[in-house]
Amino acid sequence: MKQILQMIFFGFIGALLFQALRLESEAIRHMPSILTATGINIVDGTGRIRMQIGFSKDGPPGIWMMDERGMPRLIMGLYGDQTSYLGLQDKEGRMIQLMRSTGESESPLLIFKHQGQDRFITGLGPEAKPFLMYFDGGTRKHLFGTYAP
Repeated sequence: MKQILQMIFFGFIGALLFQALRLESEAIRHMPSILTATGINIVDGTGRIRMQIGFSKDGPPGIWMMDERGMPRLIMGLYGDQTSYLGLQDKEGRMIQLMRSTGESESPLLIFKHQGQDRFITGLGPEAKPFLMYFDGGTRKHLFGTYAP
């Protein structure tokens, strides 16, 4: 009798496990594979927003990564003309390095800034010719090539 009860008990446990695994695999098959949203906030363990994916105030999409104070430090997205950018910002939120494309040919630029002012710009001009320029006392100086923003 004891063996019969053990067989019934283990058979019952096996059936429960089988049913649980079947239900889990069924749930996975019906799980949506695409998340649709106009914005996503990713928060840290304290609930502070540390990353945002969404649309800028001007309309184009972007991704913003914030420091512990909520200041955007790494940003990427599209400008209004749909050219792309990737930027690094300082603790005050001023751009310090900007990599972007510009113009009809989407020529690449790399811009270094100090206290919000352009200091060094390099990239390819509209005809894909390289250029390098810097600013000395607010005056633009070309080392080689030309750039006309």
